[in-house]
Amino acid sequence: MIQRIQTLFLLCALVLTGLLYFLPIANITLDGSQCSYFVSKMIENNETHNFIQWNIMTLVANSIIILTTFISIFLFKKKFLPLQIRLSIFNSILNLGLIVLIWVQTKNIDAIWEFKIASVFPLINFILIWIAIRSIVQDYKVLKSLDRIR
Repeated sequence: MIQRIQTLFLLCALVLTGLLYFLPIANITLDGSQCSYFVSKMIENNETHNFIQWNIMTLVANSIIILTTFISIFLFKKKFLPLQIRLSIFNSILNLGLIVLIWVQTKNIDAIWEFKIASVFPLINFILIWIAIRSIVQDYKVLKSLDRIR
């Protein structure tokens, strides 16, 4: 499992997606107050870190991405490779959806946005999963050619 390169790509994508819960995507200046925008919530940057609102759509999308990535890491056996490919394609589509959701939410709030490094994590996840899909397909082709030789 770990010796396959696609597992390492999927594991890196899993870690980056998990980091989105803890790292702010952007800092917002809204009516003179500073706020931090996370995937799961928006909080005010002061001494007490007041909670402002939940970001339910991005929270659900990020949770599904983590779940499908975790499941697809363990589908490395020969009979599960087509399912691993489909789950990874679904996962990459969800990553694109997460990028669109974050963009739409930034356009809905009229404020000054200062994006952080975590804002590019969904794009990096998409690239890592795309590379993993290519590796999974190569593995699948090798296994099919070995079946033909027998």
